[in-house]
Amino acid sequence: MKLITVSLFFITLFVGTANAGLIGFYDLDGNGDEKTGLGSDLTEPGGVVNYVAGLDGLAASFDGTGNSWLRASINSSGNTVPNFSWGTWVKLSDPNAWNIFLSNDNGGWDRFSQVENGKWSVSKNGVINSPVTATTDWTFIAHTFDGITQKLYVDGNPVFSFADGVNSSHSFIDIGRNANSAFPLNGLMDGVFFFDQTLTSQEVATIRTGGASGNGVLQVAGIAVPEPSTLAIFALGIIGLAARRFKKQS
Repeated sequence: MKLITVSLFFITLFVGTANAGLIGFYDLDGNGDEKTGLGSDLTEPGGVVNYVAGLDGLAASFDGTGNSWLRASINSSGNTVPNFSWGTWVKLSDPNAWNIFLSNDNGGWDRFSQVENGKWSVSKNGVINSPVTATTDWTFIAHTFDGITQKLYVDGNPVFSFADGVNSSHSFIDIGRNANSAFPLNGLMDGVFFFDQTLTSQEVATIRTGGASGNGVLQVAGIAVPEPSTLAIFALGIIGLAARRFKKQS
């Protein structure tokens, strides 16, 4: 029995060991479950969120009314977590509307990612628009912070950076609206991730290449998951060996 227990431990180890940087990945494939075991599941404080066909599997759908959104119990407040990164794949229904889709804003213009005046934008004591025009296509957005500088990436490309402060804000993150209840998203979101570290340009590119299913997120986090067929063969072999040895010792 002892050998079987040890073998199962090594199967778990083989599946992957996480880098502490990743604190939550949500593929939004019909629910708000956290997929790695590193964080808590998302909640629905305002009502049931609908899921529709997305970029990879299903995606969370938001209708721009603010009647439903998702919430992550993750503290990204700049004064306590200066090094932070988040991102997602977004498909806008109306790029000209003011769409905020990731936010911890408590009314003091804190961290959030958005579209405003038809441009991908961020907050910095107000709204700062990037030079990149928003469209109705699926778009990968990543936003990094280090307490000194914010950087915005659109489809893996850095589009601008600027000085950042360390404001205090909510100890949660709202997905699909601003956390102070304003400017809800009208569109879809797929593959949301959070890191308690400042991602590099290469890491952002890796996440984008991995797609909304999260393969790039896991790669950056140091979680190496084998193909299911490989894992099944490995598991059966280890358990079979353990059973034979256990029988022999009996």
